[in-house]
Amino acid sequence: MRTAEELGAEVRARRRELGLTQQELAARAHVTRQWIARLEHGHERAELDPLLRTIFQLEMELRVEPTVVEDDLDDYVRSFARAEE
Repeated sequence: MRTAEELGAEVRARRRELGLTQQELAARAHVTRQWIARLEHGHERAELDPLLRTIFQLEMELRVEPTVVEDDLDDYVRSFARAEE
């Protein structure tokens, strides 16, 4: 995943696979339904703690792996914020 939109799509797909509503997932992860909705739509610059709680409740794992970065750091960081524009 390289964008907030891709992360949101994965979260939405897994939530639906588990048969959870946004409200149910939010209650389990101790966040608001609106936070889940923004995350799923790629609009959230998610704080790590709520993101990890959400990922845990979806029985998913967040991995950070080495990759070849073709962009410079600023372009890479901006790619996550583009979903908010």
